[in-house]
Amino acid sequence: MDNDRLNLNFENLIERMGDSEISYLVLFHFRNQLEEDLIKIQELIESNDFDELYESFHGLKGAAGATAAENIFDIMVKMEESCKSKNMTEIKILNQQLNTFANNFLKELNLVDGFVEIYGKK
Repeated sequence: MDNDRLNLNFENLIERMGDSEISYLVLFHFRNQLEEDLIKIQELIESNDFDELYESFHGLKGAAGATAAENIFDIMVKMEESCKSKNMTEIKILNQQLNTFANNFLKELNLVDGFVEIYGKK
């Protein structure tokens, strides 16, 4: 996981999707889902529900990979591993990192949103 790397690799997403408009729609769907997932993950951590946590981690990992949210994807891989070993201490530490990466991702996404509005590609 590279802390200096952008959380959003928009160029990679456009390359995979083949269209910037589709990429934009996918990203903003992911943004809404991400915000919900972060809340759900925090609740599951508090309840120590490893089975549900693993499902949430796995789902978010897949969505992050599909949307080129690379730092989030990387942290989700580690969170899945910690969940398999039922290491709640590590999960809590990683969850703090996840929230940092998610907040940075959301900031970067807001920049993309502003760019799209300015140049009328929405």
